[in-house]
Amino acid sequence: MPIVGQNLQETTPQDTRDPASWPSVDSRRLLRVALHVRQLQDATRFYNEILGLLLVAPLDVPGAPIQRALLSSDLSPSAFGLELLAGGPALEALAGSWSGHFMLTVPDRGACLAKLRGLGLERCILSEEAAVIPVRNPAPAGSQTLQDIVAAVADLDGYTWRLVEGAERAAGGAGAGQDDRMVALAAHVPDLGVALAWVSSVLGMPTLHQYQSSSGYATALVGFPHAQHAGSTGPALELIQGDTAAQAESGLAHLVISTSDLQKTVQHLQLLRQSVEAVQLGAMDDPTGLVSAARINGPGNLRFCFVQADAA
Repeated sequence: MPIVGQNLQETTPQDTRDPASWPSVDSRRLLRVALHVRQLQDATRFYNEILGLLLVAPLDVPGAPIQRALLSSDLSPSAFGLELLAGGPALEALAGSWSGHFMLTVPDRGACLAKLRGLGLERCILSEEAAVIPVRNPAPAGSQTLQDIVAAVADLDGYTWRLVEGAERAAGGAGAGQDDRMVALAAHVPDLGVALAWVSSVLGMPTLHQYQSSSGYATALVGFPHAQHAGSTGPALELIQGDTAAQAESGLAHLVISTSDLQKTVQHLQLLRQSVEAVQLGAMDDPTGLVSAARINGPGNLRFCFVQADAA
């Protein structure tokens, strides 16, 4: 529940570390993505019954202007979250208005498609075997390869989800039977090189893997360094070269990043001449609580909100 406040003012550093080098010692983590949806209960049911995501916290409050819910692929504290926001006509109009897509690993792509057909939602199936470029992770374990079986589906609001059934899962090998896992979200950016430089210097996200085809298709995967464990980059952000229409608002409300020191992060952003806006987000452990955050605009119509790690 974003509540816009005043721009954050510059403050005096509380320690002797150079704010310009702050990302190198900060323990940042991509926590969750917030989406606008038309109907909270219908969207929650779709993600739970079709995509296998778990309802972590029902955050809706009767009579509140914005109703919320938090879902994830598992209940561990480190799991990447999907926050749903449902409000009045203005927010409902934004639902589905985002050109990117989400990537989710599933143990059985066919079972997800069968559920859609069984519920009379065959219209949500965009492709049963969509082509996907192998950029999720170059490491063998859990990596996306040309052998992966991928389906593309649309949810009830029109957001696109690519369901990745890894070759090792389909064969019943390593990783078979694992819970569904959100691994990435993909956004189109007008200039991939500029976007990669921005996420590196501003967010502290290094490039994990890049791919470019002979036809000119270019994409890259970025993520925080700690995410490179056990052969997995999730959660990660995929940037795809492509035209993007300028939008003041979109269905993807924001991405939330935790930082070990919010004040130091704000100082670093201001040194980089980023426009930092103080906002308050709905708390994840209290339906009526609020958490202070610093919001900036990024490439590809993306918005990033930094929050204090112990308050996230």
